Amino acid sequence: MESQVSAYDQLVTDSNATPDATPPAAGGRPHLRIGGVPVSMSASGLIGIGLIAFLWAESFATPQDPGRGWILALIFAVLLYVTILIHELAHAIVARMTGAKVQSIELWVLGGFTRYVPAKDSAWRDGVVSVSGPLATLAVAGVCAVSTRALSTPGEPRSSAVLVIAALGWTNLIMGVYNLLPGLPLDGGGVVRSLVWGVTGSQYRGTVVAAYGGYAVAGLLFASPFLLAAAVGTTPDITGVIFGALIGAFVAQGASAALRSAALHERIPTLHLRTLTRRAIPVDRDLPLAEAIRRMEAAGAGSVVVVDQAYAPVAIAEEAAVSAVPEARRPWVAVSNVSRALDPRAVLSVTLEGEALLEALDAYVAREYLVVDENGLVYGVLARGDVERALGLPAST
Repeated sequence: MESQVSAYDQLVTDSNATPDATPPAAGGRPHLRIGGVPVSMSASGLIGIGLIAFLWAESFATPQDPGRGWILALIFAVLLYVTILIHELAHAIVARMTGAKVQSIELWVLGGFTRYVPAKDSAWRDGVVSVSGPLATLAVAGVCAVSTRALSTPGEPRSSAVLVIAALGWTNLIMGVYNLLPGLPLDGGGVVRSLVWGVTGSQYRGTVVAAYGGYAVAGLLFASPFLLAAAVGTTPDITGVIFGALIGAFVAQGASAALRSAALHERIPTLHLRTLTRRAIPVDRDLPLAEAIRRMEAAGAGSVVVVDQAYAPVAIAEEAAVSAVPEARRPWVAVSNVSRALDPRAVLSVTLEGEALLEALDAYVAREYLVVDENGLVYGVLARGDVERALGLPAST
């Protein structure tokens, strides 16, 4: 599966980050680099290897050598994750070919994702990146099928290597078909999104259609053990029921997340810095906090900017720091004690709006920003929490 990162996604990621924080590569986990892209495996990925080995050990075992089953199952599990990495690398390579910036690849329990920032929103780019992973997985299945045939001798038992290769072939065939199912968050859902997007010209509409396709796929996965059992006249296998429920729940959750993301993306064009900015009053750094608050409320403003003797802004009173000071102590606390020195990167033009505004917030993480007008004069203060609330997100603290 692939993952795109927009300015909105980065805002969500950084909403609880501290100012000046730089996210560590690949989530801070140990990683290697392939073609300059950090590749990491979460703890759930290691659990996934153990789970796969457990599920496959019996199928590889023989009465003469039951221990062989565990060894081959573990080898199979590790190689299966190598094929999952091939799937994600296909996404990364094609994304780069479309001009996108690939940020990382992460492997997790029974899957993985590729994080990248597209060079430009485009239906065809979205579609080719989405389909590249499943095609790579099906190609692996084809190579395994040819290798199995070439290495097998008719009439003789298959060797351990051939058994593992054959299992990899069937598993990749199933994973390739599964990933092409037409619903988000699966890659097939990405293809549906791009097709609807291309026909209608609306990425939002494409995402909504593909997300509801994801709900349909989730329902099919939930029902599949029962449908298969009914088709052959047996009772559903409890392992199949549990596995179908888990995968179905994953797809349903991903579809819900896609719908929420689409709704939030629709709100982005409505963001205008001119309307989000709070009016601010200028004060001296040594002014008591109580008096600064009184002046702010009297002026109907929402923020306080500390200025120097030349009336130039040098700091912004932090809302969280102001709220943390007990009211009884505010007459003896100077505004400078609850203010953050103004960083030039925290100065925004009042003309910013939409995606450009989110990109500016992504470029420098802060709780408050100084907003200036077209002439460079102080217009007011933007609180990051106000942008998050406008997007319907929980405001960062």
